[in-house]
Amino acid sequence: RAHFFRPATEPAQWHRSRPGSPCAMANLASSAGAEPSVPNGDLTMIQVAPPEADVAQGVSEQPSAFPSSQGSPTSRRSRWREGGSVQAALGFATVTAESGISDSVPSRSRADELINVDELVSPGWLSRLGCRRRRRKLACIEAAEDRAISVGQLENLLAYVDHHCDKEGWTSSNPTTTDLKLNSNMIDFYDVVHWVVKPATKTDCCSYVELVATDKQASSWFVSHWWGQPMKLFVACLRQHQRDRGSNLAGKHEARYFYWVCAYANNPWTESNGLGDSCQSSFRRAIENSLGTVTIVDDTAMMFSRIWCSYEIFLALATNRGAPRYLYDVYTALDVENSVGITDGLLEGEGQRDKRDREEAFPFWLILAGLDVEVAKAVASQEQDRRRILNSIADIGDLDARPPDSHANFDRVNRLIRSRFACIGISNAATKDVADRLSKQISESGIDSLALDLAFLKYDDLALGLLRAALPVQLRHLDVHWPFSKMGSDLGFGLAEAILGTSHLTNLSLNLICSGLGDEPGVALIKAVASLKHIEQLHLELSKNKLGDDFVEVFVGMIRRMAVLRRVRVSLFDNQFGDKGKKSLRALQNELQGRPSVQYWVLQC
Repeated sequence: RAHFFRPATEPAQWHRSRPGSPCAMANLASSAGAEPSVPNGDLTMIQVAPPEADVAQGVSEQPSAFPSSQGSPTSRRSRWREGGSVQAALGFATVTAESGISDSVPSRSRADELINVDELVSPGWLSRLGCRRRRRKLACIEAAEDRAISVGQLENLLAYVDHHCDKEGWTSSNPTTTDLKLNSNMIDFYDVVHWVVKPATKTDCCSYVELVATDKQASSWFVSHWWGQPMKLFVACLRQHQRDRGSNLAGKHEARYFYWVCAYANNPWTESNGLGDSCQSSFRRAIENSLGTVTIVDDTAMMFSRIWCSYEIFLALATNRGAPRYLYDVYTALDVENSVGITDGLLEGEGQRDKRDREEAFPFWLILAGLDVEVAKAVASQEQDRRRILNSIADIGDLDARPPDSHANFDRVNRLIRSRFACIGISNAATKDVADRLSKQISESGIDSLALDLAFLKYDDLALGLLRAALPVQLRHLDVHWPFSKMGSDLGFGLAEAILGTSHLTNLSLNLICSGLGDEPGVALIKAVASLKHIEQLHLELSKNKLGDDFVEVFVGMIRRMAVLRRVRVSLFDNQFGDKGKKSLRALQNELQGRPSVQYWVLQC
């Protein structure tokens, strides 16, 4: 992707570029009559005559693009930006290997003239120095999935917007409101692309990340969001996400993540949205290569009506892999300085109560908005995108065909997204109507993995009814966190009833510490677990209850009969076991130690 020039004093100048690049240049002086020579191979080589006097005169109307008065060569990757691009200054024509010479590059727009790429890289340094500096080399990152952006680079972009928006009188990029004057708090992604990204990348025909990065930046997190959200609120969410999740990398706080954001990762001049490439598209590879996906919910919940957002969330939730588990976080901005997020699982060093306190400020109505997703009714800025996404979901080969009004796969996408937000909001259900709605979405979702945190639900009886109704029949992984419940016996019997309806479970985790479980409900619960014939991983936290020897007898028999059990962790501290029960548990410990089929076991009693 290198572009270079030889000195004008040499017999000829050569330009080297990729075939098909819209930025390939030729014929510095069309009056010289030089014909482009396009040999075969990976590179296009075009020989042209040196510029004539009239061309040089045209250059003198602008500040020189060359660092010396003799017109010495300057690389495309280290070009001065003061007078604009060399292409625009000399009025170069464009050429591709397929079409030959095209019309000259049009004169730059007003927005293009305002861009100083160095200021995007280090605005603070430039403002303190009060001058411009020679730009760094362009980072040529071939794979779009490696063009993620850091929070620091986003902060630099915001600083540029703050400095230029009001001073230069930016107006809305929306064709219907072009007279609307913008301020920096109003700038959304459409405006940023119009006023900054495209003008800044026009000369080099590259992505925004390639301008501000020094090397490839592999995606840590994929970001799904609506382009109409103000940039400041978007950056506030990612800033908070990095603070929350940053401690998960090697135990370091504020670890540096890179976020894959389509507006900055894609080349706006050459790359399509990638829908035609199926699973090989850059955004799908970015999703699969990331630790997880972050969904940024705007304060109007508009993103739930956008088809791109629904499609990205669906792909993220449908991503199945082993360790590490794919994560899905949801964040929203309360204001330009404060954001709150709901994370997938606990953060490093965080307890359940800490998680509850951290997430409490998340607006519950935004979670409920996720229950109304209708992918077939979602909209896009480009009708072609909407048509292609729906056909892709429906597995229709011709992406440009008219999509069906309804399809089984549309229903699958809706159920998957709705159930995820129902699980997120389940601990905040305050009324029976809301709880019933959430449990219905979960039970009809068709999901095979479910984690429920009921520790801080306001009404225990509401949670128990919700649990009975919510478990899908085909569930394979179930994690119920409900310590310190006040339900006592009803908890054991109700949970047993719920588990009996899930015969396909292979992974079961129950945290019922200090929940008042006695022998009778405990035995009922263990008998229900014993009826599951496919359990491979079992994790029971039953400490500080009222379990006795009858429970131990049924529990030991269950473990002995579980032929496919591979991993088991059981905690039974501070219960009411007699000598007989303690002896049986010690014998079970010895049996597990000599049982080769059990790869991992912990029995604490």
